[in-house]
Amino acid sequence: MRRSAFLPLLGQKFEIAHEGGSLAVVLRQVANLKPCVKRGAEDQFSLIFSGSGRRRALSQGTYSVRHPRRGRISLFIVPVGVAAAGGSKTDRQYQVIIDSRPLASFRS
Repeated sequence: MRRSAFLPLLGQKFEIAHEGGSLAVVLRQVANLKPCVKRGAEDQFSLIFSGSGRRRALSQGTYSVRHPRRGRISLFIVPVGVAAAGGSKTDRQYQVIIDSRPLASFRS
């Protein structure tokens, strides 16, 4: 998973499959991890999705996420808040952390 694969998908719709069906979300942000080891790193970044239409937020866990042209991928998703979406509508926000550095870079 590379940052450059997600950048062209900003603002596009994804579907998160869950036990009750699926949830439509939009990719809102591709950002550096903080503190950031290397700004703009291809293998260290976060994704923020937003979506509405569900009373309760999805619980933290691994879900199958589908993009119409990119296919399916399993991602660990964490609910991180609610954002105003205009008027009285609010969208739930979900975050995915991608850190696919080689294990050797974690050793001290």
